[in-house]
Amino acid sequence: MRRRAVFPRWWEASYGDRVSDAKPTGWSRFLTEMTRRPGWSVARLARESGLNRSSIFRWIKGEPGLTLHSVHRIARALDVEPSVAMLAAAETLGPPRLDDDPEMRSIMESDLPQAKKDAIIAIVRARRARDLDDTQKMIDLAAGES
Repeated sequence: MRRRAVFPRWWEASYGDRVSDAKPTGWSRFLTEMTRRPGWSVARLARESGLNRSSIFRWIKGEPGLTLHSVHRIARALDVEPSVAMLAAAETLGPPRLDDDPEMRSIMESDLPQAKKDAIIAIVRARRARDLDDTQKMIDLAAGES
């Protein structure tokens, strides 16, 4: 006797994802805005960045898994300054881990008000994004010379 395959009905499958009223994070908002530009889509962004389309959809939904390398690849694909993408991603990454980063630890352990700490952290993250961009330029330049 053959078993009949069980497939979800369209009305059951349509609402399978959980819906949230939470505001999108900086990275989610950034990706949404960039892929809504004329001529852009998640598929095109995935193709041009070399990243998996499902990863981009997960980030748009606000799920974790974002890496520095992914942010840099997306910035290059979108032809935006990496520091702009890094600032958007920084909102998503949350507060810095104190045990891993002595520079961030010194900021977080200072007696400054939280608003000033957040401003300094944003400046440090932007500086690091510029440093990463400069490093990539050096790599590209060295690769062209060989």
